[in-house]
Amino acid sequence: MAGWQLGLARRLVIAVGALFACAIMPAAAQQGGDAIKARVGQIVDTLLNGTDAEFEALRDRCIVHQGRRICPGSDREPDASAGADAEPAQEKTSDLPELERSGARGAVTFVPGVRGDATTFTALEDLIRLRLEEGRLSEAARHARELGRLVDQAREEDVRPSALTVIGRALLSTGQPAEADRFLRRALDLEVAQNVRGLAERTDTAPADVLSGRMALMLSGLAEVAEAQQKADQARRLHQRALVLSLDPHNADVLKAFGLFEWRQSRPADAADLLARSLKLQNQFWGPSTSAADTANALGHIALAQGRLEEALRRFQEAASTSTQIALTGADDPMFHQRDGDYIARQKRLFEDVVAGALQLAERSSGDHQRLAAESFTAAQWAERTSAAAAISRMAARIATHDAELSGLVREFDGLLAERQQLEKQLLTRLAAQDMPAANAARSRIAAAEARARAVQSSLSARFPKYAALAYPQPASLPETQALLADNEALVQFLFTEDDGYAWGLTHDRTLAVHLPVGGKWVAEHVAILRCGLDDGEWRLSAGRWVAENERCAGLEGERNAWKQLPFKSEVAHELYVALFGRLEPLIAGRSLMVVPAGALSALPLHVLVTSPPPASTDYRSVAWLVKRQSLSVLPSAAALGALRRSRQALAPAPRPFLGIGNPLLTGLDSVPEDARRAALAQRKQDCAPSPPRTLTASLKSTSGMRALLRGGTADVAAIRVAIPLPETADELCAVARTLGAEPADVLLGARATEAAVKTMSASGALKSYRVVHFATHGLLASDTESVGRIAPEPALLLTPPESASEEDDGLLTASEVARLDLAADWVILSACNTAAGNADGGEALSGLGRAFFYAGARALLVSHWPVNSDATVKLVTKALSRMAVDTSISRSEALRRSMLELIAAGPKRDAHPAYWAPFVVVGEGGGAESAPLPAATGSIRPPGAPPLAKSPRRRVLNRAAAPDWRREIWRP
Repeated sequence: MAGWQLGLARRLVIAVGALFACAIMPAAAQQGGDAIKARVGQIVDTLLNGTDAEFEALRDRCIVHQGRRICPGSDREPDASAGADAEPAQEKTSDLPELERSGARGAVTFVPGVRGDATTFTALEDLIRLRLEEGRLSEAARHARELGRLVDQAREEDVRPSALTVIGRALLSTGQPAEADRFLRRALDLEVAQNVRGLAERTDTAPADVLSGRMALMLSGLAEVAEAQQKADQARRLHQRALVLSLDPHNADVLKAFGLFEWRQSRPADAADLLARSLKLQNQFWGPSTSAADTANALGHIALAQGRLEEALRRFQEAASTSTQIALTGADDPMFHQRDGDYIARQKRLFEDVVAGALQLAERSSGDHQRLAAESFTAAQWAERTSAAAAISRMAARIATHDAELSGLVREFDGLLAERQQLEKQLLTRLAAQDMPAANAARSRIAAAEARARAVQSSLSARFPKYAALAYPQPASLPETQALLADNEALVQFLFTEDDGYAWGLTHDRTLAVHLPVGGKWVAEHVAILRCGLDDGEWRLSAGRWVAENERCAGLEGERNAWKQLPFKSEVAHELYVALFGRLEPLIAGRSLMVVPAGALSALPLHVLVTSPPPASTDYRSVAWLVKRQSLSVLPSAAALGALRRSRQALAPAPRPFLGIGNPLLTGLDSVPEDARRAALAQRKQDCAPSPPRTLTASLKSTSGMRALLRGGTADVAAIRVAIPLPETADELCAVARTLGAEPADVLLGARATEAAVKTMSASGALKSYRVVHFATHGLLASDTESVGRIAPEPALLLTPPESASEEDDGLLTASEVARLDLAADWVILSACNTAAGNADGGEALSGLGRAFFYAGARALLVSHWPVNSDATVKLVTKALSRMAVDTSISRSEALRRSMLELIAAGPKRDAHPAYWAPFVVVGEGGGAESAPLPAATGSIRPPGAPPLAKSPRRRVLNRAAAPDWRREIWRP
């Protein structure tokens, strides 16, 4: 070292050593709070803003005293080689809190605060870590804000630096760098201050002793803050210092953050090196974890950007495989079942990348097209894994028991899981409010529910070992799905990202996987335009003119007022058809079509698509609707097809043809004369005396107060009662009952159409005796039932309200109550408004009432996409069911298709408008007697005879066995 360099180094060591004179001074001299505060400020400033030389001097374990350099265990001179004394030995044990673990089993079974000694602070801190690990970033940030408010109110001595750090990490994850900076700096200050105070009584300390591995995460977070402030040089310097300070296992996270930063800074080689090192440590310490999956995925994107397609696909597959291993490991634990679909849904982008990589590679190597198409088909099913599909699988597993007692155990098991999920939410609410007595009560109830669930699961495993394989299957492979298809059937599965779209077309002997020319954003825009011409709820009259309710329809106001009807854009429907099915036409032509939709397609009945350029006129009878060419049904997933067909084979047909429930007794508003007239008519129509159907629309838009129906755990009966009466639904149900030869007593109208009546029939087993169950009433979206204080809003069917609300009957049959019904129906008809709609957040379609009825035992649904015209409903439903009664070989989807065609061709011109004939869609088993014979069930959690998957380790695992082969274990054919 040059003389000037050595002199500088000595001066820096002396300067920093002065900060730690406490290490060799009497303890009494160290009592000044101001002095400690000053020292803390100097150390933090050196960490964040000091030069590299100052930082290195701070890290030196030797101190300078009276001109001599003193190192632990040595009195060597300052210019002597420090050797092994120059650096502290690496810590070999983790400083993670007990509950901070990234292993799969910990992630899926851990409930924060269940341990009896958990405080609000520790419970929320653990929860935030868990949500970050799971990728549930918005939830992590929400709980971080809750914890932040508690921290701000607490005494400084009660605050843990780790809590401040995790708050900062969560806020960073959702793009709040300024708030994150405040907590991360406070964490660093507090960590240094606590260390300085802890060293005050010691005489053998060195400057480096005040530092800790925990500071690495704080510096790493502050580096991300600097990057958000466009201070790249400062960010890189902080990342480097975080890496120097990091110890196992935190250095895996620090390496990952540094690598992602270098990637964003367009330094792929450095990024790949850092990320690869991080991934190695993650796998070594934690095994399969969400963080490891994300890291492998990032390495795939780096390879893809550099044109290395094979390596990119391998990394994408590794990421997806890690996620599925977590899901499969968790499936061994009953507490995972309530989260399985949610976990996979949060990893959707990983499976989307597998699809993109596989099909991009297939375009370059056509000889391997079939294998890559099969891999992408299965990956797409993981990407679009839905709760509706999961409900079908659990229904099929319940039916497959062939044992009433076992079936009861299955229902109890699923009920316990749902109960525990609600209790966990209550626990978190109580912890956030620091209501520890209520939190302890929730803990006790969780423990009881979990203990009972494990006992039931143990009984199921002993008496029905295939239950888990049937109830929680992996996606169907391409050959398995083809084996389910008859000669005249085709299945099309879609997947969309914002900018890309993919489709797989299958027949019993052919497969075609295509990269569509459009992405999810384009599809959503076109679906929105079509919905403007289908749903009258998108419009309102104002001063004699039609005005769009939403901006997406505003451009069609001129056509709406000029045409005097809903402005359905046939040319847009044709554009959408060409984009979606153009390349698949040779494969699907002339076949009964089953579609697994994705994204915005779930909000559109696809039979309104137009197969050839439409005429310029507005006469919709001449339009080449897709429904004119072939029947169509919707499936929540490709795997659901096998579950539904197996359930059909497992049960004998129900003995009674039809049960109808509708015409609830409602009063409407006193201020609306028409409501009073309708209410009086509803009172007269409480049986099936001959009565001509009335052409009225059962529209939720006409009701009042629907968004305030629920108050706490039960409904507001008074608010339900003033909904608009629906006397025309009595005509609808009676017409269908006459068509099917049902008994008058099997049509529950008016005072008999109650929630209590339906639940009583279910409890007695009578509900299972009907092949067709038909509800004709108001259908409420989840957003229509939301209320302050309710844990989760849910969709519902409105029935005759009681005089006063109770748990058994409050006038609303909610989705969770539907799921507890016991059905064996071939077809459940929901001729209410918006029964095809999904969650309150506009997410997964068919996940509300549809999911609940599938779980209750339905094998097919007839649901609506917009407020239904009752006259059209009567015609569509009665004609479809009468055709099936006459010709038992006809499928549900074909029966509905023929009813639609008759309305288009034989009715008045207005009936040809798709808003009139197209709201309904068959969901689930739309096929009939022509369906292919079923192969043996093969959907399983893992290959037969395979040993149980091991728990993920909590500590470092050495000599870990090689990961299972991706194709054999995860995407096996």
